[in-house]
Amino acid sequence: MRKARKPKKMVPQYEEKEMTTNKEALSSSLAENLTKVKDSLGNSGDLVVRDFKMGKPFLCKVASVYINGLTDKEILGTSIIERMMNDVDMIEKEDPYLPSQLGTYIKEHMLTITNVGEVTNFDKLFLHLLSGETIVLVDGWDQAFACSAQGGDLRAISEPVAESSVRGPRDSFTESLMSNTAMIRRRIKSPNLWLETMEMGTITQTGVGMMYVKGIVNDKLLTEIKERINKIEVDEVQGSNTIEEWITDETWTPWPTVFVTERPDVVAGNLLEGRVVIFVNETPTPLIVPATWNQFFQTAEDYYLRWTMASFLRMLRIISFLITLLGPSLFIAFLSFHPELIPTPLLINLAAQRQSIPFPIIIEALLMEFTFEVLREAGIVISSPV
Repeated sequence: MRKARKPKKMVPQYEEKEMTTNKEALSSSLAENLTKVKDSLGNSGDLVVRDFKMGKPFLCKVASVYINGLTDKEILGTSIIERMMNDVDMIEKEDPYLPSQLGTYIKEHMLTITNVGEVTNFDKLFLHLLSGETIVLVDGWDQAFACSAQGGDLRAISEPVAESSVRGPRDSFTESLMSNTAMIRRRIKSPNLWLETMEMGTITQTGVGMMYVKGIVNDKLLTEIKERINKIEVDEVQGSNTIEEWITDETWTPWPTVFVTERPDVVAGNLLEGRVVIFVNETPTPLIVPATWNQFFQTAEDYYLRWTMASFLRMLRIISFLITLLGPSLFIAFLSFHPELIPTPLLINLAAQRQSIPFPIIIEALLMEFTFEVLREAGIVISSPV
């Protein structure tokens, strides 16, 4: 990989307003916090606020806030709301209770959710809320709980569409970042398999994970990739292609400079070869860097064949690539400039076939290439019934 180039600043087509972050601390008033959340989200229809009271005889006011469709309602009901409404030991013993003491008791004794974090400002609150977590606000306490109760409708693990295999596994990546990394964990059960996560995009706050095998990966390569990723400053990261364009050396090239795949076994094989894999949330095709020329002639089937057969098939792919790349140009060169290299019977046959064609041979070859590209694009874009 070459030396990292400084990312070019995108020129907007409109007058861009500076995005401000809300570092305002939470209030001890439950009503004020709920009003702030509703106003900031524009009273969105998918914002759900569940008010209830906890404990006796004080009946402390509590509210759970979540985004409909991003939260598992069953976990929310059984592990959060039901526990807080029924557990009254702390409040009955304390007279009067302290808000800080109540918050500690809620976290350590009431919430049976697996992961609970404390939130002190609205910036972090919105990040956890829009990531699918449930926010628990307690009246009289200037902090909140972020409970990991993510859920909703997600695409199940299915067979690969573009990279099929006869002897290999049948699973492929989905749009869930944690689900994708878990597939790799099942294949590489080593503590040296490290994952570094971050959020990218000022507006989208997209989750990005960088996975590598410590001890196998080159430290200089890892440092270079981290430096390039840290230089990315964009408003949105909708997919892995955004990161690909910012970390590659050459963007004005038709040739791929980063390898992508939808198969977990291919990613596991590349990790064990010392490469770095970049996962992007809501993207089922992670990036594998660095990419070498011969890597594009490998398939998932090569990992499950003997080396003799895998090498033969790889050579066959390289020969087919050369024929595809050089075939039309050699055809034009032989017929137009070096017809003496063609056997006479074949040359007479080709000349007879071309008598009714009104185009030069170079125009005919270009039309043939253009037609192939149109058919290939049509097969990808047009739906199957059409």
